[in-house]
Amino acid sequence: MKRIRSRAGVTLAEALVTVGVMSLLTISGMTLLVSASSHGIKGFEQTAADSDMNLAMQKVAMALRQSMGVAVDGNGLGITYYLPLRDVDGNYLLPLAADAGHRLYLSNGDLIGTDWGRPVLKDVPTADPETGSTYRIFTLENAVAGVQVVAVKLTVRRNLGSSCANARLKERVLIRNFLP
Repeated sequence: MKRIRSRAGVTLAEALVTVGVMSLLTISGMTLLVSASSHGIKGFEQTAADSDMNLAMQKVAMALRQSMGVAVDGNGLGITYYLPLRDVDGNYLLPLAADAGHRLYLSNGDLIGTDWGRPVLKDVPTADPETGSTYRIFTLENAVAGVQVVAVKLTVRRNLGSSCANARLKERVLIRNFLP
């Protein structure tokens, strides 16, 4: 009777097949990880652009809502607004009178406010990233006689290497304290 010998171990062919399968799984996993990472970064940048845009619009709208009047630059890239004078306690002086004026304007791709020590919004293009046409940031609309309405359109573009994140927001602001 022949005795069957059991050989512990694997053959070279089995080892090569196993290494090949593990390599394919590793490459697939790494590709998935890199893809998820790049999508995560793009999503984070889009969220940051949207958040910056919303905060800037809130600041601009709040300043304009308190004003007594506005004057939009001819190119629509700047606005001067006039706030009512206040006493040291923050109460309005009566009769209402406007101060010397405050500015919001586009300079080197940044929306600058003279009341704030830093730009209100950075990376503001002068042309809409999707259409390529130039646009006015500030437009004065006369909705009803004696009422001033300012349309504010903000666009921001964040470059992410090979791709970019765009955010747009438009709001109509009613000038509350307008005196004709």
